[in-house]
Amino acid sequence: MPDINIPLLSEEQLDQNKNALETLENNLKGISMPLKATDRNEPLRPRKGSEQIQKKMISMARSMNFALPGYDLDQIERAQALVSQLQDLTARLRATEKILSDTLLVVNGIAWDGFLNYYRVLSAMAQGRAEIDIKLKPFKEFMAVGSKKSAKNDSSSNASDNDDNN
Repeated sequence: MPDINIPLLSEEQLDQNKNALETLENNLKGISMPLKATDRNEPLRPRKGSEQIQKKMISMARSMNFALPGYDLDQIERAQALVSQLQDLTARLRATEKILSDTLLVVNGIAWDGFLNYYRVLSAMAQGRAEIDIKLKPFKEFMAVGSKKSAKNDSSSNASDNDDNN
């Protein structure tokens, strides 16, 4: 186990973060354009670095007083501005998500490692000591179920896979 002092968020900090995320979610609902899973690969994806050339095309079309029906230049500019806003926000969210997921992975591992070590040592101590063995019963059941459960899930998922193939 690493020799670190694991800090906790205060209830106030946790609530502030949850509220901030809820506020962000609510703000984004007003601009969101959700896709169905089947439509996720359908939208056009611009070439990387195309933002400047798009702006030049709009400028050129405006200078020529040229307009295509169904392609309002103001709406295209608004879409470009929203792209920029959302890219900045997405980059910050990804950085935040990385902090959260890395921290969660580490502390989850620390907690599980600690549990396993206590379980291992106390199980060894329980040999011939009924009072410890009785107290360990729920832990032994949990540990036994985990391996049986995953073996059962593997066989049931194989069965359902076989059903799909028939």
